[in-house]
Amino acid sequence: NIDFDVRSEGQPLDILVKTLKDSPMLEEVQSIIPDIKDCKNWIDLILKLTGKLPNIYHIKLGENLFAEGDICFHDNDLRLMEVPIKHLFGGIKFKNLDVDLDLNSTIGKDSRIDIVGGIRKGIANLVMSSSRLNLCEFSREMFPELDDCFVKFRAKYQGDVKNIRVKNIECSGEVLRNDRPISNIKIVGGRFDLSNSCMSVRDFNGFIKQHP
Repeated sequence: NIDFDVRSEGQPLDILVKTLKDSPMLEEVQSIIPDIKDCKNWIDLILKLTGKLPNIYHIKLGENLFAEGDICFHDNDLRLMEVPIKHLFGGIKFKNLDVDLDLNSTIGKDSRIDIVGGIRKGIANLVMSSSRLNLCEFSREMFPELDDCFVKFRAKYQGDVKNIRVKNIECSGEVLRNDRPISNIKIVGGRFDLSNSCMSVRDFNGFIKQHP
């Protein structure tokens, strides 16, 4: 029988991620964990494990092993699928493979991202929003001539967490004006929407080398 309680403040985030990736008891959890590395700073962790394991190599989370707890982030840095995330705050509550998220962070230098929602039986219901995101931080290699372009948006995804489908993403947003100097191509206004895999844009305007 397993009846195991953990309460830990100031736990290094990199140790938790390594445990999640490497522990044979958490093999099912590993299948839904994205690529995470370069973790910094500390977290608070509450974890309760219970169950009966006749064989440690035949673990079924939610059947013979039950996990419940909270992870609280405190100004953490990490790379999530090669995207640099800084100043991560908020929390994750989990019960077996079901998860509730309430997170906010900085991506790159200028972008804020909030993620709220949950995952139930492998189906995500998540809302991602930003009051100010710099598109150039994600498109410099593809569009090197594009000047800093700030947008605000709200996106919702409902679907399989292991196999994300674009058609299940709905997003709307607008370009924010900014006072940074014009170098090449600068977009200063416009709106965009994504629904059923179709992107629509309207009222886009800007400058090319100082020319409207």
